Amino acid sequence: MSKIQADQVVRQELSDRGITESTGVFGEHKVQIGKNSPIRLDKIKSASIPFAGFRTATKIARGKEGVQTSADNVLKSLASRSGTLDAAKLLGELKGLDRQVARLDKLGQLKDAQKEDGSWMFTAAVQKLSNRELSAVYQSFTTAEMDLLKTALMREGQINPEAQDARKAAVKLFDLEALVLKEISNRFANEQITQKAGDLQFDGVPNPVEEGVARPATLTQQFGSIGSVSSHHEAHDITAANLVSLTEVGARSATIREKSATSEQAKLKARGLDTVTVKEIGDTLRKADVTINIKTEYLINGANSIFAHKDDPMVNIYHLHDQGLDPKGPGYLDERTSTENVLFPELKDHKVDADERPMYGSLNVRGRQGGLSSGNGYGSSVIVLKPEAAKRATYIINDTFYAPRIDVSKERRQNFYNLLDGANDTEARQRFGEDIPQSLITALKDPNSAERRDFEMFLDQVAEIPEPNTRNFMLGVLPKSINAHFPSDGTKEGDAAMESRYATFKGFLTECFADPKATRDIMATHDNLESLVTQMDSVDGNNLAHAALENQNQPKAVLYGAQYIEAQIQGPLVPSRDIAEIRINLEDVPEDEQSAVRAQALKFEKDTGIKITIFETSPEDIDDNEDTRTDRAQTDFNLQHHDLALVAHHKESFPEQCKKSYLKG
Repeated sequence: MSKIQADQVVRQELSDRGITESTGVFGEHKVQIGKNSPIRLDKIKSASIPFAGFRTATKIARGKEGVQTSADNVLKSLASRSGTLDAAKLLGELKGLDRQVARLDKLGQLKDAQKEDGSWMFTAAVQKLSNRELSAVYQSFTTAEMDLLKTALMREGQINPEAQDARKAAVKLFDLEALVLKEISNRFANEQITQKAGDLQFDGVPNPVEEGVARPATLTQQFGSIGSVSSHHEAHDITAANLVSLTEVGARSATIREKSATSEQAKLKARGLDTVTVKEIGDTLRKADVTINIKTEYLINGANSIFAHKDDPMVNIYHLHDQGLDPKGPGYLDERTSTENVLFPELKDHKVDADERPMYGSLNVRGRQGGLSSGNGYGSSVIVLKPEAAKRATYIINDTFYAPRIDVSKERRQNFYNLLDGANDTEARQRFGEDIPQSLITALKDPNSAERRDFEMFLDQVAEIPEPNTRNFMLGVLPKSINAHFPSDGTKEGDAAMESRYATFKGFLTECFADPKATRDIMATHDNLESLVTQMDSVDGNNLAHAALENQNQPKAVLYGAQYIEAQIQGPLVPSRDIAEIRINLEDVPEDEQSAVRAQALKFEKDTGIKITIFETSPEDIDDNEDTRTDRAQTDFNLQHHDLALVAHHKESFPEQCKKSYLKG
């Protein structure tokens, strides 16, 4: 296959947005996405469409049905989240849709308005998508591959008078993207109205609301359609709030990915890494599984075990609370709710719904068989999510609880003291006031108290920190005079009670000082993980570059500054739908029960198709040894790829013996 000669105008335009040959190339009336075969854009090959029939009535009926089917196929192509964009299939379905519409036009079935605006072609297909499917479609529009395809179609339409197919395809894609965004907005508005009417659940059929409250016009009402629209209800769907979270994080991280591409590539070049692109580093992150560490007992035993509930959503801490259980104490929920309300403001203005609160996992960039969190009390068994579930997640560097950006401005400080008085937010007062020690509330309200002076001094110090985050609110970081209001009797129970009370206070601090807008800027969706590279130092950047070069299919990288990348999986996690593999650590199972567990696991694998891997011994030693080998290779790589200009800036004479520790950060 001969190499496409890139269109130089588009090549530079795309390169400025980080789209290089690692994404694909356009030229000579063709586009190539990734390593797929080139596609001609001046004469797009249509998907096959059925024979229209002989009688006029049959032709009309089949034409209308064909438009619906072709539109559905376009959406299915976009909602497929298993790999690289299948541009050939997508363009073929768009061309097939165009042929179906042309048939109806010849039969006199199109109005003038429909000929001018083709949005009606997609309205029914978009409206009947589930929220989960709609999210997948929208996210496909935020990818670098889609950016390349749309740019190529537009350029081909501009430079080639014969490229009618390309022009029509470009128009349809832009129309469709606008419709998808409109539908997302409609669903969120409908869900908010429904919630205010007293019903958290929204299954696609608008509930009655108070007189004078208007629901937004549907797509079919606004643009028309052919045929009826079925409900978009899906069992265990994400909510419209989850949908908006994924949409907004996707859009923002795509923008950051595009705007930072040139500067991040320059940083790589300065370290002698001209052969690695930021896109390839993003691909390295995307190749990593999303894993969740879990205690083995939660897999196989108890009322909420996964083995007993393969088709039911996995329980999170909110589900347990609804069951009357607070394993981490009631204060933990206060802190978690406040943190999630910062990351996902869409969840804030209604009662907590356990099903729409995220589950948490990690992007396993180390490729550890035992996951990333087995040593942190989460459990030594591992759940590996399917790619579709990984793409239904948002991502942030390090622990979600400590990542949100904070703003300690004068206005926010005053709001904090007002809330202590319960002056202007009864909801916040009700959530926190009774659980924060009254002695601390009294002290902080007094401008002359030691606690107030220490707290203000502490906030002044935080204000001097570049991009401060909620890690500054950790237990023990605040002034001693504040910490003294959270005593413990030294027992395990006393420590737990103290930590729960402090978690409530940290949640209150998060509520008052965290900055949702700044926090959203440090989040990403799966298709735009490159945007997280902007927050990494050169050591972690080099480590990922090393993985991109050395471990093409199964990358392994040990991160230091970033430590790990946490995933917030949006909406319910259903084992039979969302889990690819379960790795069971038999060390957690009594020896006399291991045979029964093996049999149980074998039956579960047969019933669900989920791969089951059983560890005879803990994978910790294997993982630690592999980490050591990876770390050694990365260290050598870092010594060869450092920014000499930066080193010289820090110190004119840089002793060789200091270089290694400097580069390790």
